[in-house]
Amino acid sequence: MSDTELSRRAEAKRAAILDAAVTLFLESGFDAVTLDHVVARAGGSKATVYSYFGAKDNLFHSCVEHLCEKILQSVSLFDVDDLPIEEALRQIGVSFLNAVLSEEALALHRLVVAEGKRFPEIANRFYSAGPGRVYSDVARILRQHEGVASKAVELSELSVLFVDMLTAEFQLQMLLGIRDRPSKKEIARRVDHAVRVMMTGACLRRS
Repeated sequence: MSDTELSRRAEAKRAAILDAAVTLFLESGFDAVTLDHVVARAGGSKATVYSYFGAKDNLFHSCVEHLCEKILQSVSLFDVDDLPIEEALRQIGVSFLNAVLSEEALALHRLVVAEGKRFPEIANRFYSAGPGRVYSDVARILRQHEGVASKAVELSELSVLFVDMLTAEFQLQMLLGIRDRPSKKEIARRVDHAVRVMMTGACLRRS
């Protein structure tokens, strides 16, 4: 068997272990999942899991990072750099809301909140790879449109205000299980309102 084929098989096994662990952690939480459970679902052996990820803590870290990348991938799939500021904010807003209001994203959020105090490094990784990354991306978009923003508010702070306007009660109510996912029309209306506030209250100027 060639080195390429061995590498392909190794990557497939690693992906299978990661997928199995993600499903189990989201379904049952950190404490209830053992490496034996992961092996039972993914196949192989505990030695194989250790060779790829080490102990369960490290596997959990990898699962959080993998999920953050997967959930936010759609937000990075298109290029908004050359769009007018209003349309750039609208596109990233719709994509971001669709991502963070998915069932997988909500389950990850609950899991990290439940385990964050015990594993602060997990909470930091989740924040950096998820919300922190989106805040930075929005600030970068605002910065590229030099001169469009009022100097009264720092761009980093303005990006946080915009993103948090989007999630508002939608995310919290879904995390609590007291509402269903908003419709496409509701999401579009929320994004339109947030962009309007940015263009007026934040004194943005169309580019």
